[in-house]
Amino acid sequence: MGVYIEGMEMPKEEIVFSITPDGKVQRYDRMFGNTFTFGKKFEAFPVPPHGRLIDADAFFKDICDSLNEMTAIGIAVDGEWMWGKLNDALNNAPTIIEAEEGEKNV
Repeated sequence: MGVYIEGMEMPKEEIVFSITPDGKVQRYDRMFGNTFTFGKKFEAFPVPPHGRLIDADAFFKDICDSLNEMTAIGIAVDGEWMWGKLNDALNNAPTIIEAEEGEKNV
């Protein structure tokens, strides 16, 4: 299982932080040598085992754009075409987080 830290961006340099069991994240900013000051606070959430996590908004937009294009030129949309478009859109949707090891795409 992974952990998502809400609001924290990838640091440009090494940082130190702690995560408590209740999900509270405290960032510590390095100041003088080994002395740390308290930085911004964040919250962590468990990410359960999963397959590839995609951008669902991009997926939905791709499907809507395809449907609008087909209906705009007067082509009837049949089930086989729709399943093909859904499959293409799903396979090409931007991946946000890769599947965890051992998880398979369905």
